[in-house]
Amino acid sequence: MSESRPEWDSQTSGTTSTGRRSHGKGRFDSVPAAVCRPTVGIHTRHSAEERLVMRARIIYESMFGNTAAIAEAIAQGLREHAEVEIVNVVAAAEVCGPTMNLLVVGGPTHAFGLSRSQTRRDAAKLTDAPIATDIGVREWLADTLPVSPGHRALAFGTKVAKPPWLPGSAARGIGKRLCRLGYSLADQPVDFLVDDTTGPLIPGELDRARAWAARIAHTELDRMMHHT
Repeated sequence: MSESRPEWDSQTSGTTSTGRRSHGKGRFDSVPAAVCRPTVGIHTRHSAEERLVMRARIIYESMFGNTAAIAEAIAQGLREHAEVEIVNVVAAAEVCGPTMNLLVVGGPTHAFGLSRSQTRRDAAKLTDAPIATDIGVREWLADTLPVSPGHRALAFGTKVAKPPWLPGSAARGIGKRLCRLGYSLADQPVDFLVDDTTGPLIPGELDRARAWAARIAHTELDRMMHHT
């Protein structure tokens, strides 16, 4: 397991306007401090005829703060060319807003793949911080409705760096599920490395996440401009 510190709690039920299957209530072990934080700072290219704005949403799961930190770094990189909002997966079912141009989903690697309720309960034993155990990216993606062709997405994850041959990747698992839902990946899934189960991140990983996101934002905005 690898993972992120502040976690939130929520209850959701019924049908939402976010393209989610109505899947009953979810109970969590922690109380949400924040739901969604739009990040300000848009830099868009424009011509005399139009101003093009790219919108991105980052959905992340985090146990010990590591994946949350990577999500924030990705937001900083995307922010050079896009409006960005960051949403903890616990609150993701309740998020609504304008149509996204890019969906970014990330989570920690647990037992060679995406976390499950049992692996989250195991993670909760390693920290005094509140951790939501009943929902993660795996469950959120399972409840998400398919999209029409043309929707774009990115997948990222965190995993323990040692041993380097250790198999498994949350990023790859997320990428496969996004493709099954109809998304086209804007880049290959990327894992960011932590030193141990609870962290910290390997030096340089936050910079790598920012640079990766900035590159994708630049190419995706170019793509949008040539398809409008």
